[in-house]
Amino acid sequence: MTPRQGQVGRPAAQVDGHFEGEARAVRELGGQVALVDHDALTLGRVAEAVARVPQGFGPVWCRGWMLDVEAYHALEKALGRRGCRLLTGWCAYRSGHELPGWIDCFRELTPATVVVPMTPGEAPPGPRELGSPPCGPEPSVH
Repeated sequence: MTPRQGQVGRPAAQVDGHFEGEARAVRELGGQVALVDHDALTLGRVAEAVARVPQGFGPVWCRGWMLDVEAYHALEKALGRRGCRLLTGWCAYRSGHELPGWIDCFRELTPATVVVPMTPGEAPPGPRELGSPPCGPEPSVH
């Protein structure tokens, strides 16, 4: 569970309101909840982010606000140093949250999709480039 800093009336050491019901359900079923500071994690302060997770807490699920893959990978490593193992590792997280990771699972259920590898800030290809090799066999936009 991840707290949100700066939320009016809620200290960062408490579960974010959006996830209170889930945290309560875990506790009612005899489970334990540890807090990760989402904001600290996304700002790169990883040790601070996991400081409330007890050493040796064990295998864990991360339930909270979406993280980019780099932050999730940093979280996995930091929790590992504390004797915890994320049940969804960063590779599986990436496959489930980013293209092209999940596209093959749903290819039959989605419109024809072309994934074009790009670097941040690179201009996307135009319609003609998208419709020609290596992106596709024939122009899709004329």
